[in-house]
Amino acid sequence: MSHKINFVLLFLICGLNFSAGWAQAPLSLDEALRLARKNSLQLRAQAEIERAAQLEEWVQKANLLPSLDLSFSSTYFSRVNEIDLSQTIGIPGRRVELGGHDRSELIFGVRQPIFTGYRLRGRVDLAKNSTLSETAKLEVVFNEIYHRIHQLFYKAQSLYTQRKILETSMRRLNVQLENVRNLFAAEQAMAFDTLQVYSGRLSTNIELENNQLNTRLTTLQMARLLDLPEMRPIAEVELLRPTSEWADVQRLQDEAAQKRPELESVRLAQQGMRIQQKLARANYFPAVYGQANFHYAKPGLNPVTDEWMEYFSAGVNLQWNLWRWGGDQKKVEEFEVLGHRLELEERELQRSIAYEVADGFENFQFSLEQWRLAEELQAQQAERYRIVSVQHQNGVASTNDMVTAEADLTRAELQTQQALIGYYLNLANLKRAVGAIGETIQ
Repeated sequence: MSHKINFVLLFLICGLNFSAGWAQAPLSLDEALRLARKNSLQLRAQAEIERAAQLEEWVQKANLLPSLDLSFSSTYFSRVNEIDLSQTIGIPGRRVELGGHDRSELIFGVRQPIFTGYRLRGRVDLAKNSTLSETAKLEVVFNEIYHRIHQLFYKAQSLYTQRKILETSMRRLNVQLENVRNLFAAEQAMAFDTLQVYSGRLSTNIELENNQLNTRLTTLQMARLLDLPEMRPIAEVELLRPTSEWADVQRLQDEAAQKRPELESVRLAQQGMRIQQKLARANYFPAVYGQANFHYAKPGLNPVTDEWMEYFSAGVNLQWNLWRWGGDQKKVEEFEVLGHRLELEERELQRSIAYEVADGFENFQFSLEQWRLAEELQAQQAERYRIVSVQHQNGVASTNDMVTAEADLTRAELQTQQALIGYYLNLANLKRAVGAIGETIQ
């Protein structure tokens, strides 16, 4: 008896906690998609990566512009610079010191790249490509999360409908149990008949408890996916009946080839590889920079006076690596090989996407046909149950016939509900395969 009381208390506590999770407004599918874009930590992390790529693009563009530099140096030498005048102008024994032990110089300069053989421009193009690539990756993450939201939402709808069907079944079984008890009291039925109906009701009650647990777990999964601070109930909606309007599978495959961000990502990777190959070829050419400096130094251009002096300088700097034992050529060939690998990856991805669309389309068609057959079966089982119920009341049908008919009707109703949910899940899978999970496929 104490174990039973403890179980009841535990059930009441769980019921209170369950009710607390449903205190907020129901979560619709559209709101869940909006919250995912706003709250999802995975999406926000990828968005930060995209932002970092945009900043890197700005940094590389800045390298094309003139740079302003300021430098200061101060050095002490243990010996001073001297010149022997006897060797220069013929004055014997005369030596002159040039400056003192200290050397100081302040330089304010401007440096502008003139020709870099595509090095700087290539880095800018590579940064732009990286930004676009991160944007494509963000779209991939969006599609995956949107697809998961659709799955959880329709799973919740399936559980809601299943609960209604089981509750209806429970009401039918309660009526049957009352009728059989009356027949047993009138000695027109056996105790086994009462036990059989009661067992069916107990089995249905177990399924209802499992349904409640699965509903709560689905709500918990949705809250985790959306990174919500607490659980919100998933809205219960009436799903529209499936339509018989079909899209052409070839058109869907062509649409997927344009929309799938995975394809865009691999194409951007190919473009980035071509840019890197150009950057490797840029090492064949010299790099030329122009520079102009303002100097404030001691000693200045006249070391004899050893005084602070202001002066300007301007010039051109050229750097050219003439020989690296074929390393530059091998680098170009390396990127060429990687480019070929990415081309193969693109072809494989195109075939995989075409297969996903075709597979999703076949499952979509099959689910519609399954729903039609399930509806027809449900109607037949409902009529069968009605006939058996009348026959049982008239003493023509047995209790086992009535229990079997009720179980078959409940199974047919659940099958119809599962077929309808399967239709919507396959529709979401097809949208995911096409790359239009947030759009409508006509």
